[in-house]
Amino acid sequence: MKRRLNQILLLLLALVFVICNMQGCAAPKDNAVKNPLNLVIVGGTIRANQPVFNDSRIREEIMTACLTCGTVTLIAVDGEPYLVATVEIPHAKSGMSSSKYRQIAENQTNQIMMLMEQNKAVTDEADLLSALQLASRAFNAHEGIKKLVIADSGLSTKGYINLTSLELLDVDAVIKNLKMEQALPDLACEAVWIGLGDVAGKQPVLLQKDRNSLRELWTGILTESGAQLTVLTDGSVCRKSNETLPDVHIVSVSQQVSVLTQKDMDVRQIFQEEKAIVFDEQTLNFKPGTAELLSDEREVKKLIEPVVEYLKKDRSKRIVLMGTTASAGKDDDLFLLSTNRCNVLKRILISCGGIEVGQIEVYGLGYQKALLYGLTIVDTDENGKFIEELGKQNRQVLITYSDSELAQKVIIAENIHEEETANEK
Repeated sequence: MKRRLNQILLLLLALVFVICNMQGCAAPKDNAVKNPLNLVIVGGTIRANQPVFNDSRIREEIMTACLTCGTVTLIAVDGEPYLVATVEIPHAKSGMSSSKYRQIAENQTNQIMMLMEQNKAVTDEADLLSALQLASRAFNAHEGIKKLVIADSGLSTKGYINLTSLELLDVDAVIKNLKMEQALPDLACEAVWIGLGDVAGKQPVLLQKDRNSLRELWTGILTESGAQLTVLTDGSVCRKSNETLPDVHIVSVSQQVSVLTQKDMDVRQIFQEEKAIVFDEQTLNFKPGTAELLSDEREVKKLIEPVVEYLKKDRSKRIVLMGTTASAGKDDDLFLLSTNRCNVLKRILISCGGIEVGQIEVYGLGYQKALLYGLTIVDTDENGKFIEELGKQNRQVLITYSDSELAQKVIIAENIHEEETANEK
């Protein structure tokens, strides 16, 4: 029923589009465009496991289609991919000024972008390969220069590409199977991908090696399908959706490699290998539910001495402290608790002398945020009951250098969160 209502709404919007554009496209008949753009946009779907993507590149492509009297096809990516709309841009009346028909093209673009806003997941999961097969049929239905724009995280969770773990992904085996099943779409066209690897909701953030695996997978699939793919990495995330959306199962990602704090550790080598130094309950013990340190501070200083020396040798070096907790408690309380515990370690580091305050940043992540970054594990059973043996593994303070992949993901995400929070006030 929900899908039916969605289709009715899209049909009404498409009808409004046609009525509003009887004037035609930006190219008059007496100056007809020889190469109209046959544009297919797959994705841009508001879905539980990905953010809402920046539409500036999508808008540029739609504008080109309108200027060339082409065709724009919109395809949603959910568990049962569907055609959102197909818009054929008619030719304009002859004798129209260039400024006038460009204005018409801009109006047409705006109306197609309105259709894009209705591109929402209706069913659970995401079947991206089936959406690409719809794109293949859409190309064959219209003439013109073929161009494919994909705006999607790439985390397909249904159909032939049902991802469960990126660590276990065997790209060659997947593509070989698709060939054997004759499941590859016919996509002899230029293709642009926006947002590959960008996630949201409960889906943990992808490390670079996970992004590389996704890129290898979809580049291989599209190349075998005849497409020439360009993956854009210039900041596609626009915002997070606050809507209640159908479920998409979580895809397991690579865990952040870490080492427990120990005397005489090679901090420089640890950071070069993109690892994090971890203080657990054995090395940095607090009174339960508080930031009151129970560990001997002198022993803690001995453990962090290699970190202190690392920072003292080069004042340009920066580190990030990240606190994580078990799940027992309210999110806000856990966030504050983890922040306060980080600040205790920061105070001890600075008290050693020779370190500037600005060399240390603090991010309390609590439990839920840390889980998204792969820094904690699920510490409840299937009924939601807390398991202390697992929970104690989540009570940590981690140290990594500020330019590491993990640190940058946390810093960027937290800055975006702060901006969103400020805008809501």
